[in-house]
Formats: sequence, structure tokens, C-alpha cells
Amino acid sequence: MLLYSLKILFLYFRFLRLFFNFWISIYLILIKRMTATTTTTSSDFSPIISQKSSFTSEQSMPILNLEAKELITKSVVVYLDRAEVKRKIVFQRPEQIQLPFKMMIRINNVSPMIARDSIRVDGQSGVLILDVDYVEIPQFCNNDDGSENISFLEMETTDLEGNCAALNDQIDVLQKRLDVLDGVAKQIGKNALVSTDAVQQRRCGVQAAQQIQDQQQINGCIEGGAQQNVSMQFAPTSLFLLNEDSMKNLSSFLDYYGKTAGETRSELRQKAKELAELKERLAKSEWELNKQRGKMEYDKNKRSINLLVEILSNEEDSSIDSSIGDGQCELLLVYQVFSCTWRPSYSLRASSSGVLNSRYLSKRKMSRSSLKIKAGTSNENLPEEREDEEEENEEKRVKEEEEIKKKEEKLLKEKKERREEDCSEAILLSFHGMVEQNTDEANF
Repeated sequence: MLLYSLKILFLYFRFLRLFFNFWISIYLILIKRMTATTTTTSSDFSPIISQKSSFTSEQSMPILNLEAKELITKSVVVYLDRAEVKRKIVFQRPEQIQLPFKMMIRINNVSPMIARDSIRVDGQSGVLILDVDYVEIPQFCNNDDGSENISFLEMETTDLEGNCAALNDQIDVLQKRLDVLDGVAKQIGKNALVSTDAVQQRRCGVQAAQQIQDQQQINGCIEGGAQQNVSMQFAPTSLFLLNEDSMKNLSSFLDYYGKTAGETRSELRQKAKELAELKERLAKSEWELNKQRGKMEYDKNKRSINLLVEILSNEEDSSIDSSIGDGQCELLLVYQVFSCTWRPSYSLRASSSGVLNSRYLSKRKMSRSSLKIKAGTSNENLPEEREDEEEENEEKRVKEEEEIKKKEEKLLKEKKERREEDCSEAILLSFHGMVEQNTDEANF
């Protein structure tokens, strides 16, 4: 009993320690987020940002504060689900400071829909980029409803992505199954079509084998294995032997193939339809998720981009553009934003000049009262007799095309019937040849 009480007491103290450690860690995280900033920077001073960096050195360096909306927009490229924005940063070189020197450029109030890993900065004139920082300062506010909505949308988006991947796998499996069935049916169809030439060759092979066997019997040098080798050497080369059992197997396979292939194709169409619906739902869910994130983060966080640069002198930088004014520096800021898309819009316009004639032709002969649309000029120069001849020629051409189509259909039908008769004859010849071979072997 004492041991049991000690175990309970030990577990109780252990639980208390875990509980206090949990709340202490939460408190430290909150203090850290209030005093520090979540920053990203590159390790090799390239324009592409990475995950951990902060400006801590040189507290006395000059800082230039700019507003993102006041920067000059050079270009905007809109993609299907995002847009790439290029902005110019033009500022005056500080006077009465010995060059080169370092300074910080802070761009405040960046768009809440910015993609953090897409920020790039290019130095174009008199500026060397040393570091790039993306900073978010959380503003704590009570927005539990928005957080729950975002969590729900994230779970829904993840589920939809998994369902799309699963449907893609199912479609691949069904397509491979259908390819295998089609390949087997095609191979059986090739092997089952035995022509009259193949039957004749098989008959000649049987006769040649019988002659060689008779000659060997006369010479007295026939052995048990030699007969089998000779018969195998001159055996027919038909790939599919049509007898009663094989016909039953072929019939059962055709039934299975027709049923299975039809069900597989129907299932493929159904899966493709479900996949299209899931992709549409996924696109809507991602759009709504980005929208909610933008609203929530806009109310909660303050964003800025900090650039650590070095201003170069004219002697050190030979790439300074002469078109830029004296004492000015220029940078190019490039980033991407979500929740941006485009849709095509078409404007159709038509204009005409001169005479426009419109005729409605039918199988019966039309009178001279054909529909004429005049567009600003008279139609007296067109002779009516020529119009009648054109109508008659058009009717003749339509009749000739119909006759040609009927003849082609008739020829196709005759070819199909002839092919079926040839196949039936080939199957019968193959079957009779097999019976003759079995009878000859039995007599021999």
C-alpha cells in the first residue's frame, strides 16, 4: 500500500513539473515574439533570402525609411494564381559622408499577400547589396474566429490534395489494366486469323514429313526420337489452334474482355469527372485560404523589408548608369503576391464595305428571290441568269457528294462482308486441316 502511494505521489509531482515547464515555455515564446522579430536572410549575401538573420551590428548606421506603396512600379506580370511585381527604389546619396559607407533601407507596410521566399533585390547603380531581411512584427489581437476558419480551410485543402493524388493513382491503375486487356485481345486477334496460305503450307509440311518418314523406313534407320524430331521440324507454324476447346476459351475470353473493358472505361470516365470536380474545389479552397490569410495577417502583423547596402563611389563602381542623375542610387525590388489572377476578355468588332450577298440553299430549286444584303452600293451589275446557274451548279454538287458518300458506304459494307467470309473460310480450313492431320497421324 505504501509503495502504491509513493508511485501516485511521484506521478503527481512529475505532472506538476511538466505543467509548469509547459506554461513557462509558452511565456518565454510570447516574450521572445514581442521583443524579437522573425527574420529571414541569405548566408552568402545573395538577393535570395533565407530563414535566420537580423540586423544587430552597427547601431549608428543611417536608416532610410520608405513606404511600399510610394515606390515606382516598373512592371507587373500576372500569372494564374499569383503576380510578380517589380518596383524601383531611387534615393539620393547622403552628403558629407565619406564613400564607401553602409546604410540600411527599410521598406515599410509591405503587402500581406507577399510570398516570403520570392523577394529579390538587384543593385543597378552605385549600390552593393549585402543583406536582405523580411521582418514580421506580430500585433496581438483577439481573432479566434479567423484562426479557426483558416485552420478549417487548411485541413480542407490538405484533404482535397490527398484525394486528388489518390484519384490520380486509381486512374493510372485503371489505364494500365485497360492497356493490358487491349494488348491481350490484339495478340489473340492476330494469332486467330489463319489465312489459306498458312493452311496450304501446313498441308505441304505434313506431306513432306510423311515422305521423309517413309524414306527412313525403307532405309531402316528410323529411331523413336527421329520421328518426333522430323515431325516437329515440319510442323505447321500456326500460332493459334482452332478446335472446340480453344473456341470455347476464345468465346469466354471475349465475353470477359467485353464486360471488363466496358466497366473499366466507364470507371475511368467517372474517376476523371470526380478528379475535375475535386480540382475545382481545391482551387476555390486555396483561393479562399489565401484570402483569409491576407485579411488575418493584415490585421495582425506589420511587415517590412530591410536592405543592408553599401554605397560605392564613382571610382569603385564602373557600372553606374549615366542616365541616372548625379548623386542618385537605384535598386530593383522584385517579389510575388498571391490572390491575383486574370481572365481573358474578348471584344469582337466587324465592319464591311461594298456588296455582301447571302444565299440560303436547299435541295429544292430556289427562285430568283434570293436574300441580298446591300451595304451602301447597288446590286444592279450582277446578272440574274448567272445567279440561277450558280444555284443549279451548287445543287448538282450537293447531289454528287451524296452519291459519292452512298457509294463509299456500300463499298465499305461489301469489304466488311467479304472479310467476314474470308475469316470464316480460314477458320473452317484450319479446322479441317487439323482433322486431316490427326487422321493421317493415326493412320500412320
